[in-house]
Amino acid sequence: MLKLKKTSLILILIICLSVFLRFYKLNEIPTGFHHDEVSQAYNAFALGTTGHDRYSQSFPLLFRAFGSYQPPLYTYLSIIPIKIFGNTMFAARFVSAFFGVLIVIFTYLIIAELAKEKFKHSFALLAALMVGISPWAIHFSRRIAEANLGLALFAAAFYFFIRSLRSPRIFPLAMLLSGISTHAYYSERIIAIFFIPIYLFIFRQHYFKHIKSVIFGLVVFGLTQLPHLYLFANGAFSTRFNQVSYLGNIPEGFAGVIYIVQQFLRHILIYISPHHLFADTGSNLANAAPELGVFYGWFFIPFVIGIIAFIRRFHIPFFKLILLALPVFLISASLTGDEFYTLRILEYLWALTIIISFGAFLILEKINSKQVRLILPVMLTVFSLVLFYLSYGILYKYEAEGYAGKVYIELKDKLAPYSGKQIIVDSWRDIAIGLRIAYFEKYDANKLSAILGPQIFADYYKAEGDIQEVYKVNNMEFRPFVWKEDSGLKNTILVGDSLAISEDQVYSNKLTPLFEIKNLNGSTAIKAYTTE
Repeated sequence: MLKLKKTSLILILIICLSVFLRFYKLNEIPTGFHHDEVSQAYNAFALGTTGHDRYSQSFPLLFRAFGSYQPPLYTYLSIIPIKIFGNTMFAARFVSAFFGVLIVIFTYLIIAELAKEKFKHSFALLAALMVGISPWAIHFSRRIAEANLGLALFAAAFYFFIRSLRSPRIFPLAMLLSGISTHAYYSERIIAIFFIPIYLFIFRQHYFKHIKSVIFGLVVFGLTQLPHLYLFANGAFSTRFNQVSYLGNIPEGFAGVIYIVQQFLRHILIYISPHHLFADTGSNLANAAPELGVFYGWFFIPFVIGIIAFIRRFHIPFFKLILLALPVFLISASLTGDEFYTLRILEYLWALTIIISFGAFLILEKINSKQVRLILPVMLTVFSLVLFYLSYGILYKYEAEGYAGKVYIELKDKLAPYSGKQIIVDSWRDIAIGLRIAYFEKYDANKLSAILGPQIFADYYKAEGDIQEVYKVNNMEFRPFVWKEDSGLKNTILVGDSLAISEDQVYSNKLTPLFEIKNLNGSTAIKAYTTE
Protein backbone atom coordinates (compact mmCIF):
# COMPACT_ATOMS: atom_id res chain seq x y z
CA MET A 1 0.00 0.00 0.00
CA LEU A 2 2.83 2.39 0.89
CA LYS A 3 4.58 1.62 -2.40
CA LEU A 4 1.35 2.29 -4.31
CA LYS A 5 0.93 5.67 -2.60
CA LYS A 6 4.53 6.56 -3.43
CA THR A 7 3.99 5.56 -7.07
CA SER A 8 0.77 7.60 -7.25
CA LEU A 9 2.49 10.66 -5.77
CA ILE A 10 5.38 10.47 -8.24
CA LEU A 11 2.94 10.02 -11.14
CA ILE A 12 0.96 13.09 -10.03
CA LEU A 13 4.19 15.11 -9.89
CA ILE A 14 5.12 13.95 -13.40
CA ILE A 15 1.68 14.90 -14.70
CA CYS A 16 1.89 18.32 -13.01
CA LEU A 17 5.31 18.89 -14.57
CA SER A 18 3.94 17.86 -17.97
CA VAL A 19 1.00 20.24 -17.60
CA PHE A 20 3.36 23.09 -16.70
CA LEU A 21 5.69 22.39 -19.63
CA ARG A 22 2.79 22.34 -22.07
CA PHE A 23 0.57 25.16 -20.81
CA TYR A 24 2.94 27.74 -19.30
CA LYS A 25 2.89 30.90 -21.47
CA LEU A 26 1.19 28.92 -24.24
CA ASN A 27 -0.13 32.19 -25.65
CA GLU A 28 3.42 33.51 -26.10
CA ILE A 29 5.71 30.52 -26.66
CA PRO A 30 6.32 29.46 -29.37
CA THR A 31 6.43 32.88 -30.94
CA GLY A 32 4.12 33.81 -33.77
CA PHE A 33 1.20 31.99 -35.34
CA HIS A 34 2.13 29.79 -38.30
CA HIS A 35 -0.25 29.71 -41.28
CA ASP A 36 -1.16 26.06 -40.58
CA GLU A 37 -2.10 27.03 -37.03
CA VAL A 38 -4.21 30.03 -37.91
CA SER A 39 -6.02 28.05 -40.60
CA GLN A 40 -7.17 25.53 -38.00
CA ALA A 41 -7.99 28.26 -35.50
CA TYR A 42 -10.13 30.41 -37.77
CA ASN A 43 -12.04 27.43 -39.15
CA ALA A 44 -12.84 26.34 -35.58
CA PHE A 45 -14.03 29.88 -34.80
CA ALA A 46 -16.11 29.93 -37.98
CA LEU A 47 -17.71 26.57 -37.23
CA GLY A 48 -18.52 27.65 -33.70
CA THR A 49 -20.27 30.81 -34.86
CA THR A 50 -21.77 29.91 -38.24
CA GLY A 51 -21.59 26.14 -38.74
CA HIS A 52 -19.34 26.46 -41.79
CA ASP A 53 -15.67 27.07 -42.50
CA ARG A 54 -14.11 30.16 -44.04
CA TYR A 55 -15.18 29.07 -47.53
CA SER A 56 -18.83 28.55 -46.45
CA GLN A 57 -18.53 24.74 -46.49
CA SER A 58 -20.76 23.25 -43.79
CA PHE A 59 -18.96 20.80 -41.47
CA PRO A 60 -16.30 19.59 -43.95
CA LEU A 61 -14.64 16.16 -43.87
CA LEU A 62 -11.36 17.89 -44.71
CA PHE A 63 -10.55 21.60 -44.47
CA ARG A 64 -9.12 23.54 -47.37
CA ALA A 65 -5.96 25.34 -46.32
CA PHE A 66 -3.74 27.36 -48.64
CA GLY A 67 -3.73 24.93 -51.57
CA SER A 68 -3.90 21.78 -49.47
CA TYR A 69 -6.17 20.08 -46.95
CA GLN A 70 -6.06 19.67 -43.18
CA PRO A 71 -7.53 16.67 -41.33
CA PRO A 72 -10.77 17.63 -39.56
CA LEU A 73 -10.56 16.33 -36.00
CA TYR A 74 -8.31 18.99 -34.46
CA THR A 75 -10.45 21.78 -35.88
CA TYR A 76 -13.69 20.35 -34.52
CA LEU A 77 -12.20 19.76 -31.08
CA SER A 78 -10.92 23.36 -31.00
CA ILE A 79 -14.42 24.83 -31.24
CA ILE A 80 -14.98 24.47 -27.48
CA PRO A 81 -11.72 26.04 -26.16
CA ILE A 82 -12.07 28.93 -28.61
CA LYS A 83 -15.63 29.46 -27.38
CA ILE A 84 -14.40 29.44 -23.78
CA PHE A 85 -11.09 31.33 -24.02
CA GLY A 86 -11.79 33.53 -27.04
CA ASN A 87 -9.76 34.05 -30.20
CA THR A 88 -6.30 33.64 -28.70
CA MET A 89 -3.31 31.47 -29.49
CA PHE A 90 -3.81 29.78 -26.11
CA ALA A 91 -7.31 28.68 -27.11
CA ALA A 92 -6.16 27.48 -30.52
CA ARG A 93 -3.28 25.46 -29.03
CA PHE A 94 -5.26 24.12 -26.07
CA VAL A 95 -6.25 20.84 -27.72
CA SER A 96 -2.65 19.98 -28.59
CA ALA A 97 -1.39 20.80 -25.09
CA PHE A 98 -4.21 18.87 -23.42
CA PHE A 99 -3.68 15.77 -25.51
CA GLY A 100 0.07 16.13 -25.00
CA VAL A 101 -0.55 15.57 -21.29
CA LEU A 102 -2.74 12.57 -22.12
CA ILE A 103 0.18 11.06 -24.06
CA VAL A 104 2.22 11.12 -20.85
CA ILE A 105 -0.60 9.50 -18.87
CA PHE A 106 -1.25 6.76 -21.43
CA THR A 107 2.47 6.04 -21.62
CA TYR A 108 2.44 5.22 -17.93
CA LEU A 109 -0.74 3.14 -18.21
CA ILE A 110 0.59 1.13 -21.16
CA ILE A 111 3.89 0.24 -19.50
CA ALA A 112 2.18 -0.54 -16.19
CA GLU A 113 -0.25 -2.83 -18.02
CA LEU A 114 2.33 -4.67 -20.13
CA ALA A 115 5.56 -4.83 -18.17
CA LYS A 116 6.45 -7.46 -15.60
CA GLU A 117 5.20 -7.01 -12.05
CA LYS A 118 8.59 -6.65 -10.41
CA PHE A 119 9.58 -3.48 -12.23
CA LYS A 120 6.49 -2.26 -14.07
CA HIS A 121 5.77 0.83 -11.96
CA SER A 122 9.39 2.06 -11.92
CA PHE A 123 9.73 1.56 -15.68
CA ALA A 124 6.31 3.13 -16.30
CA LEU A 125 7.11 6.21 -14.19
CA LEU A 126 10.44 6.67 -15.93
CA ALA A 127 8.83 6.33 -19.37
CA ALA A 128 6.14 8.88 -18.46
CA LEU A 129 8.79 11.29 -17.19
CA MET A 130 10.97 10.99 -20.28
CA VAL A 131 8.01 11.49 -22.60
CA GLY A 132 6.98 14.44 -20.45
CA ILE A 133 10.33 16.24 -20.81
CA SER A 134 11.43 15.18 -24.33
CA PRO A 135 11.95 18.14 -26.71
CA TRP A 136 9.77 16.62 -29.45
CA ALA A 137 6.90 15.95 -27.03
CA ILE A 138 6.91 19.44 -25.53
CA HIS A 139 7.34 21.22 -28.86
CA PHE A 140 4.44 19.56 -30.65
CA SER A 141 2.21 19.92 -27.60
CA ARG A 142 2.75 23.68 -27.59
CA ARG A 143 1.57 24.41 -31.12
CA ILE A 144 -1.34 23.30 -33.22
CA ALA A 145 -0.13 19.89 -34.38
CA GLU A 146 -2.67 17.39 -35.68
CA ALA A 147 0.04 14.74 -35.40
CA ASN A 148 0.17 15.25 -31.64
CA LEU A 149 -3.56 14.63 -31.42
CA GLY A 150 -3.08 11.58 -33.64
CA LEU A 151 -0.38 10.21 -31.33
CA ALA A 152 -2.58 10.71 -28.26
CA LEU A 153 -5.42 8.77 -29.89
CA PHE A 154 -3.01 6.07 -31.02
CA ALA A 155 -1.61 5.78 -27.48
CA ALA A 156 -5.16 5.54 -26.11
CA ALA A 157 -6.01 2.84 -28.67
CA PHE A 158 -2.75 1.04 -27.81
CA TYR A 159 -3.70 1.03 -24.14
CA PHE A 160 -7.17 -0.37 -24.76
CA PHE A 161 -5.74 -2.97 -27.14
CA ILE A 162 -3.58 -4.17 -24.25
CA ARG A 163 -6.48 -3.96 -21.79
CA SER A 164 -8.54 -6.13 -24.14
CA LEU A 165 -6.13 -8.98 -23.42
CA ARG A 166 -7.77 -9.07 -19.98
CA SER A 167 -11.21 -7.93 -21.07
CA PRO A 168 -11.96 -8.78 -24.75
CA ARG A 169 -15.09 -6.61 -24.76
CA ILE A 170 -12.81 -3.55 -24.79
CA PHE A 171 -11.34 -4.51 -28.19
CA PRO A 172 -14.01 -2.63 -30.23
CA LEU A 173 -13.24 0.53 -28.22
CA ALA A 174 -9.57 0.21 -29.16
CA MET A 175 -10.56 -0.19 -32.81
CA LEU A 176 -12.86 2.84 -32.57
CA LEU A 177 -10.05 5.03 -31.21
CA SER A 178 -7.69 3.70 -33.85
CA GLY A 179 -10.22 4.54 -36.54
CA ILE A 180 -10.83 8.03 -35.16
CA SER A 181 -7.06 8.66 -35.11
CA THR A 182 -7.01 8.40 -38.91
CA HIS A 183 -9.06 11.61 -38.98
CA ALA A 184 -6.50 13.41 -36.82
CA TYR A 185 -3.42 13.16 -39.04
CA TYR A 186 -2.50 11.58 -42.37
CA SER A 187 0.23 9.27 -41.02
CA GLU A 188 -2.30 7.53 -38.78
CA ARG A 189 -4.05 6.08 -41.83
CA ILE A 190 -0.98 4.04 -42.75
CA ILE A 191 -0.07 3.25 -39.14
CA ALA A 192 -3.52 1.86 -38.35
CA ILE A 193 -3.60 -0.33 -41.45
CA PHE A 194 -0.26 -1.97 -40.60
CA PHE A 195 -0.25 -1.88 -36.80
CA ILE A 196 -3.57 -3.64 -36.23
CA PRO A 197 -2.61 -6.81 -38.20
CA ILE A 198 0.78 -6.94 -36.43
CA TYR A 199 -0.90 -6.64 -33.04
CA LEU A 200 -3.49 -9.31 -33.84
CA PHE A 201 -0.79 -11.64 -35.16
CA ILE A 202 1.33 -11.35 -32.01
CA PHE A 203 -1.65 -12.05 -29.76
CA ARG A 204 -3.49 -14.34 -32.20
CA GLN A 205 -3.92 -17.19 -29.74
CA HIS A 206 -5.85 -14.93 -27.39
CA TYR A 207 -8.09 -13.35 -30.03
CA PHE A 208 -8.93 -16.66 -31.73
CA LYS A 209 -10.83 -17.39 -28.53
CA HIS A 210 -12.76 -14.11 -28.79
CA ILE A 211 -13.43 -13.90 -32.51
CA LYS A 212 -16.79 -12.12 -32.06
CA SER A 213 -15.11 -9.16 -30.36
CA VAL A 214 -12.53 -9.05 -33.15
CA ILE A 215 -15.16 -9.07 -35.89
CA PHE A 216 -17.21 -6.40 -34.13
CA GLY A 217 -14.07 -4.30 -33.69
CA LEU A 218 -13.21 -4.62 -37.38
CA VAL A 219 -16.74 -3.52 -38.31
CA VAL A 220 -16.43 -0.50 -36.01
CA PHE A 221 -13.08 0.40 -37.56
CA GLY A 222 -14.54 0.01 -41.04
CA LEU A 223 -17.39 2.40 -40.25
CA THR A 224 -14.91 5.07 -39.15
CA GLN A 225 -13.25 4.82 -42.57
CA LEU A 226 -16.37 5.61 -44.60
CA PRO A 227 -15.56 9.35 -44.81
CA HIS A 228 -12.17 8.41 -46.29
CA LEU A 229 -13.90 6.40 -49.01
CA TYR A 230 -16.02 9.42 -49.91
CA LEU A 231 -12.93 11.64 -50.05
CA PHE A 232 -11.10 9.03 -52.11
CA ALA A 233 -13.88 9.15 -54.68
CA ASN A 234 -13.63 12.95 -54.77
CA GLY A 235 -9.84 13.00 -55.12
CA ALA A 236 -9.14 14.89 -51.90
CA PHE A 237 -8.02 11.80 -49.95
CA SER A 238 -4.57 11.67 -51.56
CA THR A 239 -4.05 15.35 -52.36
CA ARG A 240 -1.67 16.05 -49.49
CA PHE A 241 0.28 12.83 -50.13
CA ASN A 242 0.71 13.75 -53.79
CA GLN A 243 2.04 17.16 -52.76
CA VAL A 244 4.75 15.86 -50.41
CA SER A 245 5.59 12.44 -51.90
CA TYR A 246 8.44 11.66 -54.29
CA LEU A 247 6.30 9.02 -56.04
CA GLY A 248 4.97 11.50 -58.57
CA ASN A 249 8.36 11.91 -60.29
CA ILE A 250 9.55 8.33 -60.65
CA PRO A 251 11.15 6.98 -63.86
CA GLU A 252 9.24 4.43 -65.91
CA GLY A 253 9.73 0.68 -65.74
CA PHE A 254 12.24 -1.17 -63.57
CA ALA A 255 14.24 2.03 -63.04
CA GLY A 256 11.23 3.41 -61.22
CA VAL A 257 11.16 0.45 -58.85
CA ILE A 258 14.86 0.91 -58.10
CA TYR A 259 14.29 4.62 -57.53
CA ILE A 260 11.46 4.00 -55.04
CA VAL A 261 13.48 1.42 -53.11
CA GLN A 262 16.51 3.71 -52.98
CA GLN A 263 14.51 6.69 -51.79
CA PHE A 264 12.60 4.68 -49.22
CA LEU A 265 15.71 3.07 -47.73
CA ARG A 266 17.56 6.40 -47.77
CA HIS A 267 14.80 8.01 -45.74
CA ILE A 268 14.69 5.08 -43.32
CA LEU A 269 18.44 5.47 -42.72
CA ILE A 270 17.99 9.20 -42.13
CA TYR A 271 15.25 8.61 -39.56
CA ILE A 272 17.27 6.05 -37.62
CA SER A 273 20.44 8.16 -37.72
CA PRO A 274 21.67 9.14 -34.22
CA HIS A 275 22.79 12.47 -35.67
CA HIS A 276 19.23 13.41 -36.57
CA LEU A 277 17.79 12.06 -33.33
CA PHE A 278 20.29 13.48 -30.83
CA ALA A 279 21.77 16.53 -32.61
CA ASP A 280 20.37 19.81 -33.90
CA THR A 281 17.76 19.18 -36.61
CA GLY A 282 16.85 22.81 -37.21
CA SER A 283 14.09 25.01 -35.86
CA ASN A 284 11.40 24.98 -38.51
CA LEU A 285 7.82 24.02 -37.72
CA ALA A 286 8.35 20.33 -38.44
CA ASN A 287 11.31 19.84 -36.10
CA ALA A 288 11.98 20.73 -32.48
CA ALA A 289 14.18 23.44 -30.95
CA PRO A 290 17.48 25.00 -32.13
CA GLU A 291 20.73 23.47 -30.86
CA LEU A 292 18.77 20.40 -29.72
CA GLY A 293 17.78 17.16 -31.37
CA VAL A 294 14.38 15.64 -30.91
CA PHE A 295 16.03 14.01 -27.88
CA TYR A 296 18.58 15.38 -25.42
CA GLY A 297 22.14 14.28 -26.08
CA TRP A 298 22.37 12.31 -22.85
CA PHE A 299 19.50 10.09 -24.04
CA PHE A 300 21.95 8.39 -26.41
CA ILE A 301 23.54 6.01 -23.87
CA PRO A 302 20.21 4.68 -22.52
CA PHE A 303 19.05 4.52 -26.15
CA VAL A 304 21.84 2.08 -27.06
CA ILE A 305 21.30 0.03 -23.90
CA GLY A 306 17.54 0.04 -24.46
CA ILE A 307 17.77 -1.12 -28.08
CA ILE A 308 20.05 -4.00 -27.10
CA ALA A 309 17.78 -4.94 -24.20
CA PHE A 310 14.66 -4.90 -26.39
CA ILE A 311 16.30 -7.09 -29.04
CA ARG A 312 17.40 -9.59 -26.41
CA ARG A 313 13.81 -9.74 -25.11
CA PHE A 314 12.22 -10.03 -28.54
CA HIS A 315 10.53 -13.29 -27.49
CA ILE A 316 8.43 -11.34 -24.95
CA PRO A 317 5.24 -9.97 -26.61
CA PHE A 318 5.59 -6.40 -25.29
CA PHE A 319 9.14 -5.98 -26.59
CA LYS A 320 8.28 -7.72 -29.85
CA LEU A 321 5.29 -5.42 -30.43
CA ILE A 322 7.33 -2.23 -29.92
CA LEU A 323 10.20 -3.40 -32.16
CA LEU A 324 7.92 -4.58 -34.97
CA ALA A 325 5.96 -1.33 -34.79
CA LEU A 326 9.06 0.86 -35.28
CA PRO A 327 9.33 0.35 -39.07
CA VAL A 328 5.55 0.77 -39.39
CA PHE A 329 5.81 4.18 -37.75
CA LEU A 330 8.35 5.23 -40.41
CA ILE A 331 6.49 4.13 -43.54
CA SER A 332 4.50 7.31 -44.06
CA ALA A 333 7.43 9.70 -43.52
CA SER A 334 9.74 7.58 -45.69
CA LEU A 335 7.41 7.98 -48.67
CA THR A 336 7.72 11.78 -48.62
CA GLY A 337 10.47 13.95 -50.02
CA ASP A 338 11.49 15.76 -46.83
CA GLU A 339 14.84 14.71 -45.39
CA PHE A 340 13.82 14.68 -41.71
CA TYR A 341 10.27 15.71 -40.95
CA THR A 342 9.68 15.13 -37.26
CA LEU A 343 5.97 15.91 -37.39
CA ARG A 344 5.34 12.73 -39.42
CA ILE A 345 7.15 10.36 -37.04
CA LEU A 346 5.73 11.15 -33.60
CA GLU A 347 4.70 7.52 -32.97
CA TYR A 348 8.25 6.47 -33.85
CA LEU A 349 9.72 9.02 -31.44
CA TRP A 350 7.26 7.95 -28.76
CA ALA A 351 8.27 4.30 -29.15
CA LEU A 352 11.96 5.26 -29.09
CA THR A 353 11.35 7.19 -25.87
CA ILE A 354 9.94 4.03 -24.31
CA ILE A 355 13.05 2.13 -25.43
CA ILE A 356 15.29 4.88 -24.05
CA SER A 357 13.35 4.78 -20.80
CA PHE A 358 13.95 1.06 -20.46
CA GLY A 359 17.67 1.61 -21.04
CA ALA A 360 17.66 4.31 -18.34
CA PHE A 361 15.75 1.97 -16.04
CA LEU A 362 18.38 -0.76 -16.50
CA ILE A 363 21.15 1.74 -15.72
CA LEU A 364 19.40 2.84 -12.52
CA GLU A 365 18.88 -0.80 -11.53
CA LYS A 366 22.65 -1.27 -11.50
CA ILE A 367 23.03 1.52 -8.92
CA ASN A 368 22.94 0.17 -5.39
CA SER A 369 22.28 3.45 -3.56
CA LYS A 370 18.57 4.32 -3.34
CA GLN A 371 19.44 7.97 -2.82
CA VAL A 372 21.46 8.07 -6.06
CA ARG A 373 18.67 6.26 -7.93
CA LEU A 374 16.29 9.00 -6.80
CA ILE A 375 18.57 12.04 -7.15
CA LEU A 376 20.05 11.16 -10.57
CA PRO A 377 16.74 11.32 -12.51
CA VAL A 378 15.88 14.59 -10.74
CA MET A 379 19.24 16.14 -11.64
CA LEU A 380 19.03 14.99 -15.26
CA THR A 381 15.47 16.32 -15.50
CA VAL A 382 16.54 19.76 -14.22
CA PHE A 383 19.57 19.75 -16.54
CA SER A 384 17.37 18.82 -19.51
CA LEU A 385 14.79 21.50 -18.81
CA VAL A 386 17.50 24.16 -18.50
CA LEU A 387 18.78 23.13 -21.93
CA PHE A 388 15.26 23.19 -23.31
CA TYR A 389 14.53 26.62 -21.87
CA LEU A 390 17.71 28.09 -23.37
CA SER A 391 16.81 26.62 -26.74
CA TYR A 392 13.03 26.92 -26.88
CA GLY A 393 12.45 29.85 -24.57
CA ILE A 394 15.25 32.08 -25.88
CA LEU A 395 16.83 30.98 -29.18
CA TYR A 396 13.71 29.66 -30.85
CA LYS A 397 11.86 32.96 -30.96
CA TYR A 398 14.70 34.54 -32.94
CA GLU A 399 14.86 31.70 -35.46
CA ALA A 400 11.11 31.21 -35.83
CA GLU A 401 9.84 34.77 -36.12
CA GLY A 402 10.63 34.93 -39.83
CA TYR A 403 8.17 32.21 -40.82
CA ALA A 404 5.73 32.31 -37.89
CA GLY A 405 4.24 35.71 -38.68
CA LYS A 406 5.02 37.34 -35.33
CA VAL A 407 5.30 40.87 -36.73
CA TYR A 408 1.88 40.61 -38.34
CA ILE A 409 0.32 39.87 -34.97
CA GLU A 410 1.81 43.16 -33.75
CA LEU A 411 0.54 44.81 -36.93
CA LYS A 412 -3.06 44.39 -35.79
CA ASP A 413 -2.56 46.79 -32.89
CA LYS A 414 -0.52 49.22 -34.98
CA LEU A 415 -3.32 49.54 -37.52
CA ALA A 416 -6.10 49.96 -34.95
CA PRO A 417 -5.95 53.81 -34.88
CA TYR A 418 -6.45 53.98 -38.66
CA SER A 419 -9.91 52.43 -38.91
CA GLY A 420 -11.09 55.32 -41.08
CA LYS A 421 -8.51 54.74 -43.82
CA GLN A 422 -8.16 52.17 -46.56
CA ILE A 423 -5.27 49.82 -45.76
CA ILE A 424 -3.52 47.39 -48.13
CA VAL A 425 -1.05 44.87 -46.69
CA ASP A 426 1.23 42.96 -49.04
CA SER A 427 0.86 39.19 -48.53
CA TRP A 428 3.24 37.89 -51.18
CA ARG A 429 5.67 36.31 -48.70
CA ASP A 430 3.16 35.44 -45.97
CA ILE A 431 -0.12 34.07 -47.25
CA ALA A 432 -1.76 33.98 -43.81
CA ILE A 433 -1.57 37.66 -42.83
CA GLY A 434 -5.22 38.34 -43.57
CA LEU A 435 -6.42 35.21 -41.83
CA ARG A 436 -4.41 36.06 -38.69
CA ILE A 437 -6.03 39.47 -38.50
CA ALA A 438 -9.47 37.95 -39.17
CA TYR A 439 -9.00 35.44 -36.34
CA PHE A 440 -7.81 37.93 -33.73
CA GLU A 441 -10.44 40.47 -34.78
CA LYS A 442 -13.17 37.80 -34.58
CA TYR A 443 -14.16 38.83 -38.08
CA ASP A 444 -17.58 37.55 -39.13
CA ALA A 445 -17.11 34.20 -40.91
CA ASN A 446 -20.15 34.87 -43.08
CA LYS A 447 -18.52 38.02 -44.45
CA LEU A 448 -15.14 36.34 -44.94
CA SER A 449 -16.64 33.31 -46.68
CA ALA A 450 -18.44 35.66 -49.08
CA ILE A 451 -14.99 36.94 -50.08
CA LEU A 452 -13.09 33.63 -50.13
CA GLY A 453 -15.78 31.31 -51.49
CA PRO A 454 -15.76 32.72 -55.04
CA GLN A 455 -11.95 32.35 -55.15
CA ILE A 456 -12.27 28.54 -55.26
CA PHE A 457 -11.99 27.47 -58.88
CA ALA A 458 -13.54 24.02 -58.52
CA ASP A 459 -15.43 21.76 -56.15
CA TYR A 460 -14.49 22.21 -52.47
CA TYR A 461 -12.70 18.86 -52.35
CA LYS A 462 -10.62 19.62 -55.42
CA ALA A 463 -7.29 21.21 -54.60
CA GLU A 464 -7.50 23.74 -57.42
CA GLY A 465 -7.36 27.31 -56.22
CA ASP A 466 -4.98 30.22 -55.83
CA ILE A 467 -2.74 29.85 -52.79
CA GLN A 468 -2.49 33.67 -52.80
CA GLU A 469 -6.01 34.51 -51.73
CA VAL A 470 -7.33 38.02 -51.28
CA TYR A 471 -8.60 38.79 -47.76
CA LYS A 472 -10.70 41.79 -46.78
CA VAL A 473 -11.23 42.50 -43.08
CA ASN A 474 -13.09 45.72 -42.28
CA ASN A 475 -11.02 48.49 -43.89
CA MET A 476 -8.00 46.24 -44.52
CA GLU A 477 -7.15 44.32 -47.68
CA PHE A 478 -4.47 41.62 -47.77
CA ARG A 479 -2.99 40.67 -51.14
CA PRO A 480 0.17 41.12 -53.23
CA PHE A 481 0.69 44.72 -54.30
CA VAL A 482 -0.25 45.75 -57.83
CA TRP A 483 1.77 48.93 -58.13
CA LYS A 484 0.17 50.23 -61.31
CA GLU A 485 -3.13 50.37 -59.45
CA ASP A 486 -2.09 50.84 -55.82
CA SER A 487 0.24 53.77 -56.47
CA GLY A 488 -2.71 55.80 -57.72
CA LEU A 489 -4.81 55.32 -54.60
CA LYS A 490 -5.35 58.41 -52.48
CA ASN A 491 -5.06 58.65 -48.70
CA THR A 492 -4.28 54.92 -48.42
CA ILE A 493 -1.93 53.08 -46.07
CA LEU A 494 0.40 50.56 -47.73
CA VAL A 495 2.16 47.99 -45.53
CA GLY A 496 4.92 45.61 -46.58
CA ASP A 497 8.50 44.49 -46.12
CA SER A 498 11.52 45.95 -47.92
CA LEU A 499 10.99 43.67 -50.91
CA ALA A 500 7.37 44.73 -51.26
CA ILE A 501 8.10 48.46 -50.85
CA SER A 502 11.58 49.42 -52.01
CA GLU A 503 13.23 52.80 -51.53
CA ASP A 504 12.75 53.52 -55.24
CA GLN A 505 9.03 52.87 -54.93
CA VAL A 506 8.81 55.12 -51.89
CA TYR A 507 10.50 57.93 -53.83
CA SER A 508 8.74 57.50 -57.17
CA ASN A 509 5.27 57.14 -55.62
CA LYS A 510 5.84 59.91 -53.06
CA LEU A 511 4.99 57.70 -50.10
CA THR A 512 5.11 59.14 -46.58
CA PRO A 513 6.51 56.90 -43.79
CA LEU A 514 3.95 56.15 -41.09
CA PHE A 515 5.46 53.50 -38.80
CA GLU A 516 7.65 50.42 -38.83
CA ILE A 517 7.80 47.16 -36.89
CA LYS A 518 11.15 45.65 -36.05
CA ASN A 519 12.30 42.07 -35.66
CA LEU A 520 13.64 40.88 -32.33
CA ASN A 521 17.20 41.44 -33.57
CA GLY A 522 16.43 45.11 -34.23
CA SER A 523 16.20 44.92 -38.02
CA THR A 524 13.15 46.37 -39.77
CA ALA A 525 10.55 43.74 -40.62
CA ILE A 526 7.75 45.78 -42.20
CA LYS A 527 6.99 49.43 -42.86
CA ALA A 528 3.79 51.36 -43.35
CA TYR A 529 3.43 54.33 -45.70
CA THR A 530 0.61 56.64 -46.70
CA THR A 531 -0.14 57.78 -50.22
CA GLU A 532 -0.87 61.40 -51.01
